[in-house]
Amino acid sequence: EPNADQCSSEALLHIIQEQEKTGDSTTYEAIKAIATGIPRPGHSVVGVGTFRDGQKGWETLATEYAMTQDGLAQEAALYRMCGGELTNVEHLADRS
Repeated sequence: EPNADQCSSEALLHIIQEQEKTGDSTTYEAIKAIATGIPRPGHSVVGVGTFRDGQKGWETLATEYAMTQDGLAQEAALYRMCGGELTNVEHLADRS
């Protein structure tokens, strides 16, 4: 069960707060399934529907991760140091 008090990610905190406000855990469960590879409750696979339901939240988390300053995203930081800019996040790019 997500806990907003133990969350260090602003993006994830927003997703958890939206879930608490609406009672809809679809996005949270989808991004958890994408991250862990474990299907959502009531599903047998992490498939296209999971990626579709988690797309917005996953892209928000990926953007936050790429912009971190604490050394977690070293490759993204290297690109930024050389003048690179984050332009978009590819989500489920390989649709084969």
